[in-house]
Amino acid sequence: MKSSKLKTIALCIVVLLVCAGAAAWAQYREKNKLIPVSVRAWEQVGPKVRLLSFIVDRSIGGTPGGDYCCVMIPKYWRPGLSFELYWDYTAQSEGSPPPQKIRVEIEEYKPENVGPLNIHFLPNHRVRAIVTERGFGGPFYPLPKEEWVNWGINEDLLRNWKESYYEMIKLRFVPRDEDWKWAAQWGLYKEEAMHKNNSTKQEKQ
Repeated sequence: MKSSKLKTIALCIVVLLVCAGAAAWAQYREKNKLIPVSVRAWEQVGPKVRLLSFIVDRSIGGTPGGDYCCVMIPKYWRPGLSFELYWDYTAQSEGSPPPQKIRVEIEEYKPENVGPLNIHFLPNHRVRAIVTERGFGGPFYPLPKEEWVNWGINEDLLRNWKESYYEMIKLRFVPRDEDWKWAAQWGLYKEEAMHKNNSTKQEKQ
């Protein structure tokens, strides 16, 4: 009888260990899951300096302004996540800057924000790499205002942004709080947008 009970206990322990191992493995796979994303390059180096081409990790590249497929990035960002970047400038660029090759760290992103890898080429050979599903050219794009070099932000564009996002909120588009953090640098605030939306509804009633 004791032998039978011991066998049953041992079997239960084995089953529990197998289940725990399977759960841990599934969690590990999810945490380290890789996702293919396209690569976009934005040329913001200045009017007298132009990029000729770029290459990411010696495999994916092209010219600024296009979408290129694809690079693999983890679903969950981790510190130190980076890639090798090579680029060169056109012969007509002021000062004839030489080709550049550096390692670029990808800025922090969240699983729900995963989108294209956006590479921003900035003055003085600086580069920022941002993974986001938000399109560059709108106020929810996660780039500090001071880095919107040569993008032509003006009062008319800001006014259009406000009106378009009021309309989107009417259509039940709900920006995240993180989105509004970036929009606030352009004077677009969640409270103002929601108030405008509610006021419009009351007028219709």
